[in-house]
Amino acid sequence: MRALGAENRAMAAALRVAFFGDSWMGEWHHGTVVPTPIAVSARTVLQERLQHGFEMTVVAFPGCTAMHALCLAEYCSVQDMAYWSSRGWSIRSTIAMYEEGGWPVDDEVDLIVVMLGSNDLVKKHEPFVVARRLTEFQKLYAQRGKEVAFVTVGGAGPEHIEMWPGYEEDRVETNRLLKATVSPDVEVVDMDDLVAGLHREFWIDGWHLHSVGYATVGRRLGEALTQLCARLLEESYTLCD
Repeated sequence: MRALGAENRAMAAALRVAFFGDSWMGEWHHGTVVPTPIAVSARTVLQERLQHGFEMTVVAFPGCTAMHALCLAEYCSVQDMAYWSSRGWSIRSTIAMYEEGGWPVDDEVDLIVVMLGSNDLVKKHEPFVVARRLTEFQKLYAQRGKEVAFVTVGGAGPEHIEMWPGYEEDRVETNRLLKATVSPDVEVVDMDDLVAGLHREFWIDGWHLHSVGYATVGRRLGEALTQLCARLLEESYTLCD
């Protein structure tokens, strides 16, 4: 794929990328949810590599499952989800509000990066069910003309992985099913690649990373999404031509 030239980049609008996740995407801070460095680091890498503007939206509901996130996405735009998640609203309360309101959905984004599923497995949901929920995100946003990329379900840190053998087995199976069933043109980034080499000092409690670890994951995620974002920019320029 040819890179966008300076003139083309000037004509194409900023690429609008949303990151949708749980506590890896956003952390509690004085009653609100603040994005972890993952999304910011990913955007920085994409801007540097593609020399183009990126508008970033972060939707983060710590502790949420893919089940509840999918339910909310059916009723609520990405921008509205980001608004409520940043203010510390529970995902169930937000779902209840939108179920009753019947508000219109207008997702003003080009790409949604989904990083969910671990909390479903913690709650003992079956791998085939979790994988199916994740693929439903792609179907939902495809109907709205939006692109989706997935990050596979993550596991525990290297010092703790053996403490939850059941979870690890389910995680591996979920990711296998996700890769096997999602549309072949959908980008699936392997979380194991994003955390490779992050030793004990990068981890907080076996499940979460320190800020340096999250920043590393974000940089690697940006690198993994570069080709997809370059294609989306190319398509954006074509539409403007």
